[in-house]
Amino acid sequence: MMGRLYSTKRRINGPWLLDEKALLELDKIISEQWEKVEGKRIELLQIQLEKRRQEELKARVQDTPEEKKKFKKKLDEYLAEYSKQSQYSQSKKLVEVYFSDNSRIVRTGLEELKSERSIIDCVPVGLNFSLNSAIGSIENSDFNCSLSIDENYLEIDVKPEELKEAQETYVRLLKWAENQQSPVWKIWNTLGRLTNPFYIGILIFLVIIVAAIRYTYSIYQNISNIIPKIQQLLSDGVTQNNMSEAIGVLLALVAAFFPNTATTTILSWLTSRYLVFGILIIAISQVHPKTVLGIGKGSQHIRLWNIWQYIVVAIVVLPIIQEIISRFVIHP
Repeated sequence: MMGRLYSTKRRINGPWLLDEKALLELDKIISEQWEKVEGKRIELLQIQLEKRRQEELKARVQDTPEEKKKFKKKLDEYLAEYSKQSQYSQSKKLVEVYFSDNSRIVRTGLEELKSERSIIDCVPVGLNFSLNSAIGSIENSDFNCSLSIDENYLEIDVKPEELKEAQETYVRLLKWAENQQSPVWKIWNTLGRLTNPFYIGILIFLVIIVAAIRYTYSIYQNISNIIPKIQQLLSDGVTQNNMSEAIGVLLALVAAFFPNTATTTILSWLTSRYLVFGILIIAISQVHPKTVLGIGKGSQHIRLWNIWQYIVVAIVVLPIIQEIISRFVIHP
């Protein structure tokens, strides 16, 4: 009875900054799992061939010792050739690395790339590991494993789910991927997707609306005390006796629509340090990595992104800490 099956396919958001150490660790996991799968394939193949060999020899019971010897020799040669047939020799392990100039390089492992002089000045933009074992020709369950890293995603796909080696390979690759994720860059990347220029425009628009509402409310507050006097003057009419009062009300009404605080109110909102800080955060969040591989010039790019990470912390975290200390410690 087959036990519970779990999905062996996963797509994980980045960004992915994978230095040489991380890539070689991945290469080691892939190689170890490949050797296990191929070892099982060879073992099953040998069992199958030995079973057939015994069946063929058993059927020649009437042969003389000399005939049995010749037949055994021919049978061994035939089975050796049989084991090399296409259905048993299609197993392959490849890694493809893609570069920014649309070129690619194909090798059996990343370890081989360490000595490649041709990629020193190249910038990798993605890679794909692909494993295929012809074990399925024996068990009717071909082993296929793919791990691809492109743009901002890492995808693992191992089949078939019911194969023990597939489940084991998937778990090891998933643990490796989870260990390589940077929480800081993941949060920053998510923030970058949410805060594009469209949202910056919405933020500025809302600030202007709020400033306009505050300005309108300040006008209302200024004229609320004048309205009863205006109504009284309209009721009594303007005479020589209340002329000075009417002029005073008129001047107060003009001043109400152009209060001294109006310009200050708008500017205080537009130049608020919180607004400036928010816009700065939005702008910085647009500068984040996607996929950077420590191959060729990619190693330099990883170092630059790590420096940028410290700059971001200095720009964002330190002012927040300073504000907290100022509000709750120095001036509680």
